Amino acid sequence: MKLSFDWRFLAFLNYRLEGGAFDRYLPEGLEVDDDGRGPLFSFVASVVHKTQRWGIHFSKKPFVQFHGQCYVRNRHRRGVLWLDLGARPKIWKFFNQRTFGARWKQLETRQSIEFNPGEQGASAKVAYSGENDQGKVSLKMETGGPIYSMDLEPVEAFIWEREFFFTPHRKEPLHLERPLWFCWQALNAQLTFDGDPFMGSELSRWTKAEPESAFLVKGSSVLLHD
Repeated sequence: MKLSFDWRFLAFLNYRLEGGAFDRYLPEGLEVDDDGRGPLFSFVASVVHKTQRWGIHFSKKPFVQFHGQCYVRNRHRRGVLWLDLGARPKIWKFFNQRTFGARWKQLETRQSIEFNPGEQGASAKVAYSGENDQGKVSLKMETGGPIYSMDLEPVEAFIWEREFFFTPHRKEPLHLERPLWFCWQALNAQLTFDGDPFMGSELSRWTKAEPESAFLVKGSSVLLHD
């Protein structure tokens, strides 16, 4: 398998959960990778475009993607466990898979991005939303100030030092390749739900508390491959 895409303006909200929260989603042989302060769950909203699989373009138009991820290890490998939230943008309407025991629910998504680079840093405002017949979700984030290193901040370094990509339905990991991205801490961030637009997920329970941290990443191309 070979999947490539451009991944832009990723808004991360990071939450500490109780031990065992992810156990039923872990593939055999994986365990939660803990930094000593409990399992970490990230809710991520981003803009994706130029998606190719097997060399075939199937999404040239940018769209908003919402997903969850936790952090796992398998022997000497540390990776990300991708937790699909049971919803896809309508541009991916040909997908009809099961996740968390529910079929995909299509989302109408919207995005608004203001990015103002400067000599000493940048300011940005992003607003992502998704809606279907089950409800609505909205994430807003504002950042400002200098770029900071994800290698120096404990939580961000824990998130970023990953080279493998797992899913609950895949036995073997994919290799994750990405360049060095630029990152800004959030000045404020707000995640709201109206109803349950993500069929079958536990997202509303996991994200009731205030996030432990939040940041925005200005990304570029990503490659996933066997």
